[in-house]
Amino acid sequence: FFLFAIRVFKKYSNYPNLSRCEMILDEVEYFNIDVNRLNIYFDRMSSRYQKSYKIALMILNRLVPIPDKSDSQSFAFLFDMAEVFEKFIENMYKNIDPSSIGQHSETFNDLKLRPDIYTEEKIIDVKYKSYDKSGLSRDDKYQMYVYGKNFHKSTMILYPKHINDINENLKLGEGNDMVDLKLRSLDLGFDGGFDEFVAKIRERLEII
Repeated sequence: FFLFAIRVFKKYSNYPNLSRCEMILDEVEYFNIDVNRLNIYFDRMSSRYQKSYKIALMILNRLVPIPDKSDSQSFAFLFDMAEVFEKFIENMYKNIDPSSIGQHSETFNDLKLRPDIYTEEKIIDVKYKSYDKSGLSRDDKYQMYVYGKNFHKSTMILYPKHINDINENLKLGEGNDMVDLKLRSLDLGFDGGFDEFVAKIRERLEII
C-alpha cells in the first residue's frame, strides 16, 4: 500500500525522500490498489502506521494534508501544476488571439507534432520549471528546431518567472534552415482580485 502511494505521489513531486522511501521498499512486491475497496484493520501492533495510512489515502485521492495547530484534518487539492500552467497560458492566448490553438496536431510524413500552443505567428512551448542558467538543453533546442522548421514559424519557450527574468533570443541552425527561438519568463506575481490578476497577466503576455 505505501509503495503504491509513494509512486503515485512521485508523479506530482520531486521530493527526494520519496525516492529514499521507495528504495527502502525495493523488496516489496508492487501492485495497483483500488483505494475504494481497502479495508485495513489496525491493531496494537500496526497502530503506529495508522496516521501515515490516513495521509496516504488523501494523497491517493489527490489530496495533500496541510499541518495546522488544531487536531482536525485539513487538506488542499493537489494539482499537476505543469498542466495547470499550460492550460492557463493556453486560455490566456486564446483570449488575446482567437486563432490560437492548444495542443494543435499535424503530421509531416512519419513525424507527428503537437506543440502546446499554435498561433498564426509562432509556436509556443510552455515549461513549468526553472530555466537552467547554464543554457537551454540540447533536447529542448532540438524540439523547438523541429517545430520551427516544420511549421515554418518562429518559436518561443515560456517559463514562469522564478527569481530572474528570462529574456534571450537564440538562432538555431544556419541560412535558410535557421529557426528563431525566444526564451521568456512570465511574472505571475500580483496582489489584487482575480479579474485584475487576469488583466495584468494578459498585459504581460501581450508585451512578451
